[in-house]
Amino acid sequence: MPCLQKFGDCLTSIVVLYFAKVVRCIPRGRLSLLCRIDWNKHMAIHFKIFENFNLVVSRWDGIIKTDDVIPSYKKLFEDEKWKPGFNEIVDLRNAGMHELKSEDLQQINKSIENYYEGIPINVAVIAPNDLSFGMARIYEVYAYDSSECVKVFRKVHDALNWIGMKDEEIVDYIQNNAGK
Repeated sequence: MPCLQKFGDCLTSIVVLYFAKVVRCIPRGRLSLLCRIDWNKHMAIHFKIFENFNLVVSRWDGIIKTDDVIPSYKKLFEDEKWKPGFNEIVDLRNAGMHELKSEDLQQINKSIENYYEGIPINVAVIAPNDLSFGMARIYEVYAYDSSECVKVFRKVHDALNWIGMKDEEIVDYIQNNAGK
């Protein structure tokens, strides 16, 4: 039981979520997901561009704030390897979403939309815990009329299947890089 080893961290996580009024009940299996998130860690987004697959994998770690997301994506869009039309897999397995609001998601969507130049892309979001799943679904609604076709999944293999990525290099990268 990894949660018992870090009881203090887990308790802190639960208290933060409780006071953020986002969790009414935490199912037993979900508690370990909360323990893996470093709630004190400043957010970082790590991008890996797979040019030969027209794909970007973004891994979000730590507490997510709008002020970090938009500049991170602007950096990605300025990378010479990135091109409009690249699909994206967003990995939220180690992301803390408790400070994000619905308006923040709308602002993120509007801020990055221009970079896609109207070219449709598929965005598969991996969000195993309830809060990140719910927030990603809200983003999916905001992206409805944009170039992004967003689908949210709890399991990695479901996201990979939907986006059509079965290549071993990509599967290994996603499976082995959560939280690194």
